[in-house]
Amino acid sequence: MNETNRVASRFPASSKGRGLCGWLMKRGGRVQTWKKRWFVVVGDQLFYYRTPSDPRAREAGFIPLPGNQVVRHPFDPRHPDKHMFEIVAGDRRLQVRNHESFMLSAESVEELETWISAINRIIREPLGGGMFGREVGRTVKQEARRSGGGYVPLVVQTTVSFLRQKGLDELGIFRLPGNQVKVQGLKELFDKGEHPDLQSCDEVHSVASLLKLYLRELPEPLIPFEYFDMFISAACVLEKDEAEGLQQWHLLLPLG
Repeated sequence: MNETNRVASRFPASSKGRGLCGWLMKRGGRVQTWKKRWFVVVGDQLFYYRTPSDPRAREAGFIPLPGNQVVRHPFDPRHPDKHMFEIVAGDRRLQVRNHESFMLSAESVEELETWISAINRIIREPLGGGMFGREVGRTVKQEARRSGGGYVPLVVQTTVSFLRQKGLDELGIFRLPGNQVKVQGLKELFDKGEHPDLQSCDEVHSVASLLKLYLRELPEPLIPFEYFDMFISAACVLEKDEAEGLQQWHLLLPLG
C-alpha cells in the first residue's frame, strides 16, 4: 500500500472519495509560523497531516469547503517560495477550532493554480458551477438535479449554439486564439454557476477558445480511455465501408 492509500485508509468511512493531495505550507499557532503539512481533499473537506503516513491521522485537522471562499494573495517577491491563498468564511460555516480563515502556501504558481481550481470546484458545485476540470458525467448529473438538464454540459450547449449561429463563416475558427482576458472571464462566470449571455458577444474566437479550454481541462477525454482503441478501429472501418463503419459507431456511442 503506497503512502497516499495508507492515509486514505484512515479517513472516515462516510467520505465520498479522495481527490487532490500534496504538500502545502500552513500558517498557524500563537506566533503564526509556517509549517509544512500534507493536504488531501476528501469529499467536500480538506484534511491535513504532519506526514503522508501520520500515525496520528485520526486526529488530523480539516477545513470544510462548501459555502466558503478562496482568496488569492498577491505574490511577494521577498518570499519567492510562497504562493499564498486563503480559505475564508463565506457563510460563517468555516469556524473550526476557533478558525475564521486558513492561510496556505504552495511552492509554485502551477501548484497554486491546481489547488485553487480543485477547491473552487468543490465550493461551486452546489451552486451549479465548478464544471471546468470535472468529469462530464458528474457535471451532467449535477446539472440535471438542479435544472433538469440533458446529456450535454451547459457550457458546451451554450458555446456550440453560439458558434453555429455566428461562427460558421468565421475564418480560422478553432485555430486562431481568442482574447485570453475574455476567455478567462467567461470561464469564471460559468465556473461560478452563472449563465452568461453569449449572444451579445462579438468575439467568436474567444467563445471557440472557451469551448476548447473546457474540453482540454477534462480529466478524461470525451472518448474514454478504455474505449479509445474501439473508436479508432471503427473509424478505420468507416474509411473502407461507410455502412459497416456507421453500424459500428452506432454500437459504440452508448458505451462512450
